[in-house]
Amino acid sequence: MAAWYYAVRSGYKPGVYETWDDCKRQVDGFSAAEFRKFKKKQDALKFIGSASSDAALYPEDESATAGSWVRNNLLKETNHKLREKPQFTLSRKNIVSTAIPVVYTDGACSDNGGNNAAAGIGVYWGKDDPRNVSERLEGKQTSNRAEIEACCRAVEQAIHFGMRKIEVRTDSAYVVNAITKWMNKWDENGMTRSNGQEVLNLIDLMRLRRLAERLEVTWKLVRGHSGNEGNEEADKLARLGTEKDAK
Repeated sequence: MAAWYYAVRSGYKPGVYETWDDCKRQVDGFSAAEFRKFKKKQDALKFIGSASSDAALYPEDESATAGSWVRNNLLKETNHKLREKPQFTLSRKNIVSTAIPVVYTDGACSDNGGNNAAAGIGVYWGKDDPRNVSERLEGKQTSNRAEIEACCRAVEQAIHFGMRKIEVRTDSAYVVNAITKWMNKWDENGMTRSNGQEVLNLIDLMRLRRLAERLEVTWKLVRGHSGNEGNEEADKLARLGTEKDAK
């Protein structure tokens, strides 16, 4: 067991590290870095997933600079790689309207759980919409991770375009339940499940929650492969993503 756990909430590779040297590499020279040192791993995980923590800060010579979770530096994958700011071409004023925008998301993974797993994400805003996304998932290739990342991408786009509200429609009961029900219970259990086991895809889910806290998100579970046009199109985009080269 590590003597200390170093939680990097905003840095080159957000995550929990067991040595100061590993942590330092993620925050040195990073604008608006956020990190803290904890005795308990559960507290470190809480810090990454919440906006604040009552745990002690680093000593002054190792203290974090106050800063916001800015769009350019959001965590993309559980392997903690950061991606560049999306290169959208639509102007914000063309996107914001009085109606609540609706977006469909989906994740797909061929050979899920196998040695040749290939996962992709799909985000569908509408026919020929330039915001539609079809990409290969980075990091560990699983269907649930793809579902989470697709939702992350949709919410991130909404933030980029200045939307205040959004309705995310997904056929993943796993994502909807995790965000709307389970994570509150995990918070009470020190970011562990009720049986004490670690939560799978925790970093990905915490990233999604932090993104969703920046605007009003309505989560709607839809039935997959039932003729729903938006869901079917998102599924096509996700399956196309599985065929793209891994990054």
